[in-house]
Amino acid sequence: MLYQAEIEVCTRNGVLNPESKAILHALRGHDFAVLDVTMNKKFYLTLESDSKDHALKVLNKICEDFLANPIIQDYTIHIKSQVSNSLHQDSKSTLINEKTQSDKASYTTISRAKKVHKKR
Repeated sequence: MLYQAEIEVCTRNGVLNPESKAILHALRGHDFAVLDVTMNKKFYLTLESDSKDHALKVLNKICEDFLANPIIQDYTIHIKSQVSNSLHQDSKSTLINEKTQSDKASYTTISRAKKVHKKR
């Protein structure tokens, strides 16, 4: 079965993100009253798996090993129950249009936010 996953990776609160800081500085330099800027990355994956549970395990492994730095970033996985083979062959814009329809398929969301313990 094919599963469509959307993975969002974000920098943890309290961790400096130089790119966000540069954007914030530029916006304030143009007199925009912006208080904070946070940037996230979003990945779209189509995964073949025997079950939804197995797909989630594989996606967690992908995030831990490749997409996120578990020391300074958290990630959230949204996985669509099952997609047809034709969706796999469609373009990304078709997928986005399908997600905006009111008749959404079942999604499972897993958020991976680890607590960081500071040594004293």
